Amino acid sequence: IFEVQIRTYNMHNVAEYGVAAHWKYKNGDNNLKTPDLSWVKDLASSEASAEEFYDDAKQDLFSEDIVVYSPKGDIFILPRGATAYDFAYAVHTEVGNKAIECYINKMIKPLLTELRTGDIVSIKTTDIEIPRCSWIDMLKTSKAKKAVKLLCSNRIKYIDELSGQNILNTVF
Repeated sequence: IFEVQIRTYNMHNVAEYGVAAHWKYKNGDNNLKTPDLSWVKDLASSEASAEEFYDDAKQDLFSEDIVVYSPKGDIFILPRGATAYDFAYAVHTEVGNKAIECYINKMIKPLLTELRTGDIVSIKTTDIEIPRCSWIDMLKTSKAKKAVKLLCSNRIKYIDELSGQNILNTVF
């Protein structure tokens, strides 16, 4: 009887050094490379409350994943239920902030279309940032949610500044 595993380098690293590899620590294997926990630092550095941090960490750690591809063949692992808008933020924050439409398997679709494993996703952007504050509850990834929150809070600050200037202009 033979057991064969076929996996990518990324899958191998997650299996060997990821969350599920805790058994190696219990067995006293000290020859381990340090796992990439930069996402934990990103979560911790945000201004979120402890409850938001817990929800984000739980979402990232315990969700089932899907694998989607960029048109160039880059691989993106997203939680099940992720949308094309989540994908845009996975590519880069600026891509998510400036996304206007997406193509899934070469067909134009809404940005809130739920992705499935094997989809090839392309995002079309514009030159300006587009805050979509009402979409935050439809996003699955913590990176996308944080970016939208930041974009919306900056937009609210800008509107408040304009309102203040208008008030001052009418008084004087």
